[in-house]
Amino acid sequence: MRKIYPKTTSWIIYGATLVLVASMFAVAYSYKKSAYWEKRYLEKEKKEKQYSQEFDALNLILSNYNLENSWLIRDYFSVDSMLLTQRILNADLNNSLLESLNKYNRLLEQNRDLLSQVGFYEQKVSDLLEELQLTKNQLQESMILAEQLQKLLDENNEVQGDLFTVEFMSSYKLINTSSTAIAKTRKGFVPTKKIKQTDHINISIATVGDFNFNLGHKALYVRIADPQGNILPFVKDEVDLFRFEGEEILFSEKEMVSFTNKSFPLQIIYHPVTELLPGVYWVYVFCDGIKIGEASFDLY
Repeated sequence: MRKIYPKTTSWIIYGATLVLVASMFAVAYSYKKSAYWEKRYLEKEKKEKQYSQEFDALNLILSNYNLENSWLIRDYFSVDSMLLTQRILNADLNNSLLESLNKYNRLLEQNRDLLSQVGFYEQKVSDLLEELQLTKNQLQESMILAEQLQKLLDENNEVQGDLFTVEFMSSYKLINTSSTAIAKTRKGFVPTKKIKQTDHINISIATVGDFNFNLGHKALYVRIADPQGNILPFVKDEVDLFRFEGEEILFSEKEMVSFTNKSFPLQIIYHPVTELLPGVYWVYVFCDGIKIGEASFDLY
């Protein structure tokens, strides 16, 4: 039997102790590491659940996407979605989530553009309704005056032929004026409100009532004021004037007409020689030094 000396025994005990201590440290480290990753996993799971709930709420809002609740979407994006975006970037979530957010951002931009267009057209409709009501009132007033005048003529067959003058017809609102921009298309000439499509401006002049009159040949002058108040020129870089209320003023178009009841309604065409601007244009018609009509149209 082999004899074990005391010195050898101490080394064996020392080595076993080292192995035992190392094993204990290894077990403790393994446990600590396992607890750390378990905590990270639980935190990640909690965050993913929170992000899922927030995006469910966002999907619910966008599922009801329309003009009436668009302000809800805009407000949601202005606050919550910015915080949510930051969280997503920090958490480095999957690409599908980021793609969904980009999609919602695009929807938001489209919604903003749509809202601005709706506001623009609402204002246009309001302006047109006001203009239509004004035109309707003027027409009704003109028809009443025309009926009264016709009754007067029927009662007195000896009314002199010189009763009808340009001033008389203008005073009793027996002349109606309208204007519109015209586009040239394959199907012919059609009204338009787009500057790029405008070929010319049409001014229509008509009389109210069934009266016989013959005032001979007259010069009709048309002034067209752009949205900035500038008069569109008759000829580019030239000054063309006519006399009105003792002053010489610019005109945009001039036409000689036979001022008889058979000549009306008549059309005056103006071809722009300068660049047109977006906005409301006013048209004024003059004859014998008297303004006999006005109208407006708009371009964008």
